[in-house]
Amino acid sequence: MPCFNPLILLFLCLPVTFVQAQNGSLPDALHQVEDALETVETDRYRYEQELTFTPDRPWEVTLAITTINQKNDRAETLTYSLNLADLDPRLVNYEDERDQQRVVLKTRNRQPFIRVTEEDGSVDYESEVNLWSPEIDRAKTLRDHFREAIPLAETAWEADFTPGDNLTDLQQWMHEAVRPFEREATTIDVQWEPDAQLSDVVTLTVTDPDKEETTQYHFSLADVARNTVEVKVSRGDVSVQLAAIGREDLIEESDGEGSLQYTDGLDLPVSGLDEARRLMQSLAAALPLAQESRDARMPQPTELAGALTQLAELVTGTVTPDAEIEATLAAEPLATLETSRTDLGKSEVKTSRHLFAFADLDPAKLTLNTRRGELAVVATTTRGADYVQYWEDDEMKGYDDEVAFPVRSLEDSRKVRTLLPFIIEHARELPVVAQDMPWLQSALETPDEESFTQELSLQSDAQGDCQWSFLLTESGRKTSETLYEFNLYDLDAAKIDIEVKGGKLSLTIPTLSREKIINVYKDNEPAFTEEMQWRFTSLSDARTAAETLRARIAACPN
Repeated sequence: MPCFNPLILLFLCLPVTFVQAQNGSLPDALHQVEDALETVETDRYRYEQELTFTPDRPWEVTLAITTINQKNDRAETLTYSLNLADLDPRLVNYEDERDQQRVVLKTRNRQPFIRVTEEDGSVDYESEVNLWSPEIDRAKTLRDHFREAIPLAETAWEADFTPGDNLTDLQQWMHEAVRPFEREATTIDVQWEPDAQLSDVVTLTVTDPDKEETTQYHFSLADVARNTVEVKVSRGDVSVQLAAIGREDLIEESDGEGSLQYTDGLDLPVSGLDEARRLMQSLAAALPLAQESRDARMPQPTELAGALTQLAELVTGTVTPDAEIEATLAAEPLATLETSRTDLGKSEVKTSRHLFAFADLDPAKLTLNTRRGELAVVATTTRGADYVQYWEDDEMKGYDDEVAFPVRSLEDSRKVRTLLPFIIEHARELPVVAQDMPWLQSALETPDEESFTQELSLQSDAQGDCQWSFLLTESGRKTSETLYEFNLYDLDAAKIDIEVKGGKLSLTIPTLSREKIINVYKDNEPAFTEEMQWRFTSLSDARTAAETLRARIAACPN
């Protein structure tokens, strides 16, 4: 970059010069470590210590520590192979022991990134190395040399690796890097195949011939949580673990034989720690770019009608190895979702219907249901209210607090979850139009099969339009009548609320300050109460009734 102003030259060009100096000084720092390592003798043991590295990859070092028993001359050599960039300089320190100083090197987050090889060739992985020094000043010197070398190694290691700076190049690097490898005389076949159309999507295939298993994972890198990408070492086997954001089941998993499910994470086996580190480095660069790629193709609605149309085109059903679900969404602010399910090998078709208002859904509570291999975006109502009316096989079942939108793919689920918050927000902006008293009287009429009737009217001695009567007649083993007489201006318009209890829908209407000023006559016995309930069979009618009542209250000043 050209530097014109001396101050700009100082601040913009200095980092490049600093990096170059760091890379050049790493071997020097390691030679100082070599000089500080020495043979340490105690009453019981003698420790012979040696550090080696290659000039072309100085961040990778080998520490050979031979422990010799002073009584019987038995010796044991452990060889530690590690990347200095994996060490945490804050955790490099010395500990005072009886007749020597122990200098401890620990990895970041205590990850088992240090390969330990015994004399018989057996391998294990640990998170720390113990070195020895004869006295405290020399232990401090050894500690300080390691602390100096670690950041230099990190810079050199990162500078040595350039998989690309765009998603296409990074995906190509991972495609070439994730490949079959030998593990205990068995070939683990691993393949990373980027999607031809969607740059953030990949298919990972893992075949283990010993287990005779092939597992295929299909997912978007945009769905991977960055803080879950880590190395796992188990019994010498190395893999890279990753998990979906929010631990949701955003990864499609299949076995090539018809089995399909969704999971929240996976293990990607690799041949060794260096391959795991490089893969983690590539993923760290790819994940934010994948999110940008994913976000760029998501719907960007500008008006409600268009968003509803897009949603209806996406919510068409889902297919699993065991069943097929067809869905039709009548995408209006007051929506109807109809589904039909046919299980494999059965002719019976099960149907369901859900009636709901988008304005009642909570945009912050959208989840993915992957039960039994099905895919559906589940939207929960605000406050968990039972505002979703539903039927099964044409029989009204009651009310629920959620509605599930079946989709064909994870990609479609992402789009649905993008559209729903926009639709909910704009549906809430639509006004509920208040009606008049004749409309209320009609809405309160009940079907013949109900065991009650409701009548709304002006009080017989009303002076004006603000004194009303509500008569509830309930039939059963005997018939009872409850008459409410009230003034509209005594009602609390702000506290009128829709409630669903025991599968029954009602409008709860309280008085101001919950004063018991509503005259109530139950089978002609007088009393007073602070609230009454009007029953409805439709959420839409209940919502309109609430708005109508609020408008009439406002028109009746006390």
